[in-house]
Amino acid sequence: MSYESFFDGSDKSRVLSFNEDDKLTSIEVINGKEAWEKDGDQETETLSGEKLDSRRENQYVNWVTMLFPLSAKEYHLSLLDETTLAAEGCRILSSTRSTIR
Repeated sequence: MSYESFFDGSDKSRVLSFNEDDKLTSIEVINGKEAWEKDGDQETETLSGEKLDSRRENQYVNWVTMLFPLSAKEYHLSLLDETTLAAEGCRILSSTRSTIR
């Protein structure tokens, strides 16, 4: 299985899934506050409620963790305290969204 992802800012994306024969098997589109998905030959499903909220949050986290958006002024990066694994990480603060660690 393989995927192609396209992002346009923090609130628009399209994810295509392909099988081993490179045949398109599913598509998911997020366009601001609207989203839909289509799996195989099934009808296109408009997402709503918790499913929509979850997909929008995942899309946002995927976009932010690409790092290049973080140069915008609404973000502030800082090092996290050491963890029990002696690893360091970063915290991403946004003036408009919840903190990402």
